[in-house]
Amino acid sequence: MIGLDTFSLINFDKDIQVLRKWKIIPYKSFHVVSAETHKKTYSYKYLKRLMKEGIVKKMKLPKTNACIVIPSKFIIDEFNIPITKEQFTHDTIVSYVAASLIKLGGFQNAEFIFEHESKKFNAGAVIPDIEIIGVDQHSKDHFQLAIEIELSRKAFAKIDDKLMRYANDQTFDQVLYFFTSIELYEIFKNRVWASEENEVSKAISQKLTLVLIRDYLSLDETIMNSQCFSRGREGVLSDFF
Repeated sequence: MIGLDTFSLINFDKDIQVLRKWKIIPYKSFHVVSAETHKKTYSYKYLKRLMKEGIVKKMKLPKTNACIVIPSKFIIDEFNIPITKEQFTHDTIVSYVAASLIKLGGFQNAEFIFEHESKKFNAGAVIPDIEIIGVDQHSKDHFQLAIEIELSRKAFAKIDDKLMRYANDQTFDQVLYFFTSIELYEIFKNRVWASEENEVSKAISQKLTLVLIRDYLSLDETIMNSQCFSRGREGVLSDFF
């Protein structure tokens, strides 16, 4: 029977730290993810050993040639890693966005905010999908970035409420919303910037960037050229970050 004493890897605790933090890892980004978490780049040979030991498994995404790395069922159960069928697509896109940003070199310390780990936030604080540190390319100053992945339409009242909470939250300097649907992207853009008299617009317009991603599987090559809207104008992500 499999148990924790089964595993012989000397970095087991750090491996679990990576898996609890990321949940789902793009296969081609495994070396970057491991380095970002505990400052050591693991080879794909080591990844094969993780699979052999029963710590992770490699999984092909449906209707694509792309693969991801996820914890084994034993590790998910033993360490209470929240991977669910309902959130699987959302969490996969979250991991691709985070890995792509880290590969650029101007972002670091990605942290995924699971509901059961949100106690460090003050009551009523807004909780993003990803919290990440950005580095200004000119001044080299660090800034705190909140990232949201929006896949479904929400009531305007709910949109306004969350954006206003971000506007009033002192934790994050910038907020990025990523969309895979141009319809949702346009809905958010029109909602926020339809009128300069809009209370939400006045509160959040200098802090918010909307990003449209056509294919999250190719973000390593395309993320900085992704269409976006920020500070009242259209552009690509590299225009603003």
